[in-house]
Amino acid sequence: MRIKKLPDDIIVKIAAGEVISGTYNVVKELIENSIDAGADKIRVEIIDGGKSKIVVEDNGDGMSLEEMRIAVKPHTTSKIDKFDDLYSINSFGFRGEALASISEISRMSISSKKENDLTGYEIFYIGGKEVEVKEVTKNKGTKIEVNDLFFNIPARRKFLKSSSSESRKVTDIVEKFILSENIDFEYIRNGKEIYKFYKNDKHTDKIITLFPELKLEDLIEINQNIGWGSIKGFISNPKTTRGNRSAQIFFVNKRYVKEGDLFSVFERSYGEMLDKGRHPYGVLFINVLPDNVDVNVHPQKLEVKFSDQNIIMKDMKNILRENLVEKTKFNLNFEKIEKNQNIENQSGERKRDLVFDNSDYKSKSNFENGYNTSLYNNEGHQEKIHIKEPIKDYGYSNEFFEKKKVNDTISTNFQIENSDSRTNNKRIIGVANTRYLIIEDEDQIIIMDFHAAHERVIFEKLKKQFFTEKRIKKNKLLIPIEIRVSFEEKEEINEHREIINQIGLNFSFENEIMKIETLPLGIKVKNPKAMIREILDTLKLKGIESLEKIHEDALATMACRSAVKTGDDVVGLEKLVSDVFEMKLKTCPHGRPIMMNMPYKKLDDFFGR
Repeated sequence: MRIKKLPDDIIVKIAAGEVISGTYNVVKELIENSIDAGADKIRVEIIDGGKSKIVVEDNGDGMSLEEMRIAVKPHTTSKIDKFDDLYSINSFGFRGEALASISEISRMSISSKKENDLTGYEIFYIGGKEVEVKEVTKNKGTKIEVNDLFFNIPARRKFLKSSSSESRKVTDIVEKFILSENIDFEYIRNGKEIYKFYKNDKHTDKIITLFPELKLEDLIEINQNIGWGSIKGFISNPKTTRGNRSAQIFFVNKRYVKEGDLFSVFERSYGEMLDKGRHPYGVLFINVLPDNVDVNVHPQKLEVKFSDQNIIMKDMKNILRENLVEKTKFNLNFEKIEKNQNIENQSGERKRDLVFDNSDYKSKSNFENGYNTSLYNNEGHQEKIHIKEPIKDYGYSNEFFEKKKVNDTISTNFQIENSDSRTNNKRIIGVANTRYLIIEDEDQIIIMDFHAAHERVIFEKLKKQFFTEKRIKKNKLLIPIEIRVSFEEKEEINEHREIINQIGLNFSFENEIMKIETLPLGIKVKNPKAMIREILDTLKLKGIESLEKIHEDALATMACRSAVKTGDDVVGLEKLVSDVFEMKLKTCPHGRPIMMNMPYKKLDDFFGR
């Protein structure tokens, strides 16, 4: 087959297909042009998902007739003059492809007027060809109308989604500009006004409008300047999540991007605070010097590349983590019953909403200061807790919870003294429902889930050994634990022998009997077979999850399996509670809260005292 040069009309249509894959691309490119033109008022309208009609109108600088004709030619732009300018871009557009591509595959009109011109002009294009030009009376700015997208490329038009699907994509991209820009913005779909925002509307108002399930108290503000730039925006507290990542929105120098590393680092900053399978909300603005980011790595400019990728990702994780640790609150709302109000609801149950606020515990845990120094730094003052009375060091053994009957009422006084000279007198006054510790403090009552607390303490100490000390202390069992496994399981276990050994489990096989010969020192497991199977399930993610995450999950499984359970009789509670406060722990390894606070002030308000 002979090689030949393609005709120009085919070349431009192929190029247009790379830039424009759907109606949302058209809307995105036209809004970016408006912003680059200095507009602070933009109106967007679509009909039939944008397949029939797209209108973007602004009050920007406008264009002369000559500039309008140049703008629709390929690779014409006012943003760059030389190649090196690509690495110091402050605008959205720079390639000069958008208008040329759109005009080639639609029936398009452009009307525009500069501020000092006496009149404006409107030009009509069909398939990239100018067919009419006329004078118009209009205000400063530009209006572009795009009709019948891909009318001249039927093969591409049939791959457009349904009108409702295309509408959703357009709405999604419009929402990104609403969040990123401080301008008047109006969005109309099929004749109905969907959004209308005004310049200087608060970011939180915009976020709550776009995500109506959120409340102001669900959001944590991020506002941090750093050597290479800044990180600003809002993220949700760990308990305000959804089942997917669609509410995680990132902007780099105000440009919306879908950068995989940003999603990963964002969620890893929450660490153990998230419930499994849940994803937090976030609207974050990462600002860097233009010459430190390459925006020319994706046809639709949805990805970027940082010159100092590792440093920026590390700093971002640290900043988010520090804000989460400092500002996370779990709230339990009291609802006061008014005089003469029926105490019982229709189901006969007493109605009570409670409030938990753990915002007092602001420092990073000892583990967070020590674990994986490539991701966390040691800056900041670390509080040290001193126990006034010597208490036996149980390590992370189940000796916290020896089988010893607890009196119906526990009354144990102990003190935790912080390095800022404040002394918190805490008194354990009981165990409720065989699972919750009731602790009296100076200004509040604390309710602690001792299974979650014990699990997290074990987890932290295992992680400190594994990641900081680089070895798990092992206890050789006098009698190996025997587990019968299938041939396939045996093969799988042998395949992951190194990792299993690293987390403290040495083993051998005798036919299909797995003999566990060591456990991490202090670990006592009631159901080792279930633990091994859970660890194997975790190891199946090798190659998908990072090795670090697999190690963490395996250690979390051991911690969960060895922690005290509901109904166990407990001793050594002072040491457990002291460890929780010393490490500034908030959640178990799977994201459930460890404790809640009931301030006396709120109780007094509730009871009218």
